[in-house]
Amino acid sequence: MDQTLRQVFDRINERPRTDIIQSRIDDMLSENDAAIKTMTGSVTKLERELEDYKKEVLKIIRGESAFTQFYGEHARQTETCC
Repeated sequence: MDQTLRQVFDRINERPRTDIIQSRIDDMLSENDAAIKTMTGSVTKLERELEDYKKEVLKIIRGESAFTQFYGEHARQTETCC
């Protein structure tokens, strides 16, 4: 076991520092690329959801939404309550 560890550390010490640094940079870049891809997907999904909400609000204003009656009743209840 001790000899195996010494061999591993010897290989690490033999490796040029620039190679070690470049390897770590490459790992970090890969991690960042994966994070960017995940975030881009989340943003796209949220943008679509926002557009859906905007369309629904316009339908409500125009009285075309299936929820128009519900929203109207809720608004009346709020007015009478407060």
